[in-house]
Amino acid sequence: MFKAILKTVKQEKTKSSLSEQQDIAQIPKIEEKQCQTNFNRQILEYLPYQVPNSIEAIFYIKEILTLQQQEYLMNEIYNQPKRWVDLLHSNRRVQKYGGDVKDEGLINVELLPDFLSQLSNLCFLDDNTLKINHALINEYAPGIGIHPHFDGPLYHNFVNIFSINSTCIFKFKKEDQSLKLFVEPGSLLIFTKQAYTEWLHGINYHHDDTILMNIKYNQVCNTDLINFPQTSLYQNLQKVDNVIEYLNSQPNYELCQIQNDNQFTHSLIIRRLLRVSITLRHVPYKRI
Repeated sequence: MFKAILKTVKQEKTKSSLSEQQDIAQIPKIEEKQCQTNFNRQILEYLPYQVPNSIEAIFYIKEILTLQQQEYLMNEIYNQPKRWVDLLHSNRRVQKYGGDVKDEGLINVELLPDFLSQLSNLCFLDDNTLKINHALINEYAPGIGIHPHFDGPLYHNFVNIFSINSTCIFKFKKEDQSLKLFVEPGSLLIFTKQAYTEWLHGINYHHDDTILMNIKYNQVCNTDLINFPQTSLYQNLQKVDNVIEYLNSQPNYELCQIQNDNQFTHSLIIRRLLRVSITLRHVPYKRI
């Protein structure tokens, strides 16, 4: 199955550079076996996962998906080759499920396939009368992002985004203000309220992402990420004997010193791999 996935990605991304094709080859191997998929929610409430000191309202839940669940989802996604639509203006591909979003509401309605219906068990909504009924799956090759944008009023303004296979920096922007979140594989990012209606969100078109850090006395005292204490990266750094040695030893990481900066001492450059995101939410069936 993995070879078939790799072949499909390479064939349908003929404009990819050699370096991008090499990055694509690093997709984790998906074994020829039936993955055990139990997507029953163990996290009962999303409010404790709100990102502090940020705009209202952003939530980040790390490691909500296991590696096995991520493999299962990748397998299911790439078993749907006819669902891919090329977005030529942005050099990425998307799969759409649930129907077409129009001014009058959701039309050409279809049920979500089983793998997305299962995944929706891990989603949250701020209204118990609503149900997850729409999904967008985006494929981001290294170097590919999405320009800052609003999702708009046609969707219910409560977004669940699962990430698979690669990290990225997810940005919120409003005029001259900008906020950075570190989004990791297996995580769930939720945003709503002002973060949805007043702040643009997007991902830079970069092959790598940079996190600014203040490292002193074997501790990361500060970063330019608003969700750093909530990440797996932060959790891992709490367990190591030497922070700098650990960061230097990680594949796809490059730690550099910063000179003459009063706020940060190091920059951590993280190389992107191919990333798949799954956005699940509610779309009204008919507008009044």
